[in-house]
Amino acid sequence: MKKAMGIVTGAAFIAALGIVGAVERGADVRLMWWTLPLIVVMGIAAFIADAEQSKKYFCEVVLKMKK
Repeated sequence: MKKAMGIVTGAAFIAALGIVGAVERGADVRLMWWTLPLIVVMGIAAFIADAEQSKKYFCEVVLKMKK
């Protein structure tokens, strides 16, 4: 799951970077609206990755406390 989230986040970042680069080179400014869903995708993927890491951490802490 962690690799999948990394791939999704990376792909969304590269796509957003490409859109920004295209607008800088003279593409239509309306293309910038496509960066908003990509930023949302990056945020959701980061939230899921963080929740997964926190869950792993809390499970380890609970297991250590029970011993």
